[in-house]
Amino acid sequence: MRMSHVVLLALVAAVALGGCRTTTSRSATEAPYQTPREAANSEDAVYLSVVRGLIDQGQYQAALAHLDEYLKGRPKDPKAWALRGEAYIRLDKLDEAQAVFVSLDRARVQPEGAFGLGQVAARRNKWDDAVANFARAAAAAPTDSRILNNYGYALLERGNWTLAYDILGRATELAPTNEQIRVNYMIAAAKAGHGDMVLSAANSFPEDKRADTLSFVRSWTP
Repeated sequence: MRMSHVVLLALVAAVALGGCRTTTSRSATEAPYQTPREAANSEDAVYLSVVRGLIDQGQYQAALAHLDEYLKGRPKDPKAWALRGEAYIRLDKLDEAQAVFVSLDRARVQPEGAFGLGQVAARRNKWDDAVANFARAAAAAPTDSRILNNYGYALLERGNWTLAYDILGRATELAPTNEQIRVNYMIAAAKAGHGDMVLSAANSFPEDKRADTLSFVRSWTP
């Protein structure tokens, strides 16, 4: 296991990741890979899962610092570049994120390339572009509930109620405990005229949250 792996995993165990020193991020346009490939071994996969945890916890600069270190030894790892692009999105560095995902997309790294471009477009309220890219990502990963949820929401923003209802229904079946997906599905059901499904889905929420959830769903507009 490389020293950077040992250091990061030790920091996780000590719950001290928030204090990681950041380094200057290299340009997103420097992704030099030509052929997509998986992380080299299980240790790398664990390392990248920890970086994913940093992003999910809102520690975006720390994630970028560790990705800088990781990419020195694995400069062609598309999963690392995808995480880098996502960290940029969370930091609202949309130009940098787009450069990463354009590079992934051109290298046919899917669904990461298309999904990332969809997220960038959504952040810019370019919903037609978001729908097109999320559709490509969903075609590449038809069982990924996160992609389907984003695709369905983009369809809601474009007023395509029927397709949004179908896509979000699939996402709900794949991730039945995800409240965000269920809320989006309820919005789609309401807009598509499936009031019975709205009430059925609402019953899956705790009683103290049900009324507020229904109120939000019924008042939502693009």
